[in-house]
Amino acid sequence: VDAEVGRHLFEECICGLLKNKPCILVTHQLQYLKAADQILVLKEGHMVARGTYTELQRSGLDFTSLLGNEEEEEQPQSPQDVPPRSRTVSEMSSVSHHSSVNSIKDGDHLPTEAVQTVPEESRSQGTIGMKMYVKYLRAGANIVVLLFAVLVNLLAQGSYVMQDWWLAYWAGEQEKLSSTNSSTATNGTNSTKLDLGFYLGVYGGLTAATILLVFVRNLLLFSVLVKAAQSLHNSMFNAILRAPVRFFDINPIGRVLNWFSKDIGQVDSMLPWTFTDFIQVFLQILGVIAVAASVIPWILIPVVPLLGLFLFLRRYFLQTSRDVKPLESTTRSPVFSHLSSSLQGLWTIR
Repeated sequence: VDAEVGRHLFEECICGLLKNKPCILVTHQLQYLKAADQILVLKEGHMVARGTYTELQRSGLDFTSLLGNEEEEEQPQSPQDVPPRSRTVSEMSSVSHHSSVNSIKDGDHLPTEAVQTVPEESRSQGTIGMKMYVKYLRAGANIVVLLFAVLVNLLAQGSYVMQDWWLAYWAGEQEKLSSTNSSTATNGTNSTKLDLGFYLGVYGGLTAATILLVFVRNLLLFSVLVKAAQSLHNSMFNAILRAPVRFFDINPIGRVLNWFSKDIGQVDSMLPWTFTDFIQVFLQILGVIAVAASVIPWILIPVVPLLGLFLFLRRYFLQTSRDVKPLESTTRSPVFSHLSSSLQGLWTIR
């Protein structure tokens, strides 16, 4: 900071707000020594003097020589040509101020160094291993809850398939009974009827079980996935709080804001719905194929090439999508960085 801002910070912050608190000030500005209760003079990692302002003033210690030979050479000679050890602290403060101004002026002629740009954000490429999905699910629940969720999903899909199978079985029994009744009618015997209460009761029980299991399945899945999102957010937040200072030098604030806004938003809102839809559609397809194959086994012949075609399309789509989504996320980080920098420098812009 410049001299005016430094004086304001020292008077208002250190001597004002923090006057009743212990403060450690590391500085080469000697004009602030009068306000210090205890002064430590350091040189090359060692303490060369210690005491109050008055004690150091009486000792005749040359503070200016400790600031560096280059600044001492650039200092203007005083008219009295007083020896260094006979100078007072106030005189050395004035000399230090002049040397600092000269250092700033000389800094204008130094060769400009290349500005180090912020390293580009890395992004994963290729396929995502099964360990990543397991880690995501384990963040929301333990292995027992996950196994129970798998069991509930299988039971829900099984009850849904059993509904269709029971209707087909009911229709088949009715058809057999109709043919039997037509033959008995020609013989003059009484016709029999199906027990509608039994068939309706079984069908109603399967329907109620399906509704209950689907409700439990969705509730369990969403609770696990939402808890996983919360755990991942808290883990990332704790990692940010414990990150070293160099982490914030490498990663701009816009990149961190992008992680906590867009990325966490996707995990919170979009990922649970997508994961639930995937499980439902996957189990429904398996159920339809199983029911159809149990009735017409020849249907498995066209299913095999169609399965290979869909696996190829899935692989092509996932490779493209996995490369596009991280690219979109990394390109959004500079926007947040620019917005954050603009808000921080709003007073200067105005």
